[in-house]
Amino acid sequence: MLYIGFTNTLGKLNIALVQMELKFLEEYLKLNPADASARQRLEHRKDDLASFARHAGHAD
Repeated sequence: MLYIGFTNTLGKLNIALVQMELKFLEEYLKLNPADASARQRLEHRKDDLASFARHAGHAD
């Protein structure tokens, strides 16, 4: 039997990890504002989080 809530849990974990990475990158860029690769990664992850928000759904 498949635990249908597992999909919801994985989605929540994925979002939490992206949020943690965003916070880390924001703090990192406060100390290293000239790091272009970190700034690019921050913008990419912001787009990912926005995509998660647009396509969010729960399996019931």
